[in-house]
Amino acid sequence: MINKNYIIITGVLMLVAFAGGRFLVPAKVVTKIVTQTQTVTVHDTNVVTVVKEVDKPGGEVDKTTTTTDLSTSNTDTTSKDTDKTVTDNEKPQWHVGATYGANLNSSPTALYGVRAEKRFLGPIFLGAWGMSGTSATSGGLSVSLEF
Repeated sequence: MINKNYIIITGVLMLVAFAGGRFLVPAKVVTKIVTQTQTVTVHDTNVVTVVKEVDKPGGEVDKTTTTTDLSTSNTDTTSKDTDKTVTDNEKPQWHVGATYGANLNSSPTALYGVRAEKRFLGPIFLGAWGMSGTSATSGGLSVSLEF
């Protein structure tokens, strides 16, 4: 016949093995190559206008206008390849919380408290808690598993 303790121990070991396999895997690293293209067009406007006036005897004015366009236009295209590495393994290291409840054994009394837990190893957290609200204040330590 199967012992009750044997079933409980087997179930806890399976739960810890599942959580360990789920949370102790190496980080997923994705490297993306991003190509950035930049086109720069430079327009340099340089127009020269020369006006030449010649006074002739007899009162006539000979006016000559010469316009020279020295404008330039340059287009420069540059491409740059950059590697972007994304690591997907950020898990919270702390759990902090507040609790609120009621004392169910005697007259309804409000209970309130705080708790804080820090990741110890993989999915296992160690923490402390405290409760107040009745004539006695209580506190303790906790162990929790994230899955």
